[in-house]
Amino acid sequence: MRSLILSLLLCLCVTIQPSEQKIEQANDGSSGTISMSPPNLNDEETESVHMPSYLKCDACQIIANLFIKGFANAEKKFKDDKMLTESEVINVVDSVCNSQFEGYGITEIEGRKRLKGPDFNFDVPGISQSGGKWPFRFHQICLEYPGAVSEWIIYVWYRKHEARYNDTQKQLFVKWMCEEAEEVAYCAPKKKKKASKKKEL
Repeated sequence: MRSLILSLLLCLCVTIQPSEQKIEQANDGSSGTISMSPPNLNDEETESVHMPSYLKCDACQIIANLFIKGFANAEKKFKDDKMLTESEVINVVDSVCNSQFEGYGITEIEGRKRLKGPDFNFDVPGISQSGGKWPFRFHQICLEYPGAVSEWIIYVWYRKHEARYNDTQKQLFVKWMCEEAEEVAYCAPKKKKKASKKKEL
């Protein structure tokens, strides 16, 4: 009981101030202050309607997980392992891409900008910024996937990897979509260009 009371007092003594990025704690460990600030955004992150290239990998992973959730919810009406029709698949993809992407935005972790939101979080305290141009940026990049590989192919790979069953299978689908899906594989390792040798005259 005593340890529980001390824990509650510790929680009550912690304050969050969106001004500085530091953590202070008393010598006896009984109280402290957690101070955080919102990410310092550049012009591209505040003004551009396009998703910054260095955030597209995070965006792809978020969208892939939303596709998984959308397909799985649509398949709940089936008692067996029946597949969705092509029109139902298109409706799911449209629903995801035309959603408001509420709660998704940008944060800064150890000096690196990352996207953050429901089901795509980090075990690091921090302040994220959402709303503004971010929903349109997600909408825009989401539409790239059906445009590049088609709604039905996305669904076929979702079924192939059985992404509705567990986290391991989900990650296989996310890996395919973000590392292998042709020109929209934004998490794929960048290929190093081989230096061309100049011919001696």
